Amino acid sequence: MTARPPKSPPPARPQAPSDKTKGHLDALLDEALEETFPASDPAALLEPAPDTEPPGKKRGD
Repeated sequence: MTARPPKSPPPARPQAPSDKTKGHLDALLDEALEETFPASDPAALLEPAPDTEPPGKKRGD
């Protein structure tokens, strides 16, 4: 029977940010949001449907 190599320890879990850090991140996100709105163009919720007319044909012909 062959010996197995020793198992490596599991990776350390990242620590949750402190309340102070969360507050700072929230403030930065709020500032970034305020700097980007109002935007000149509203966000498009839907994409327009693709054109189904054959190339070269104009609508209404």
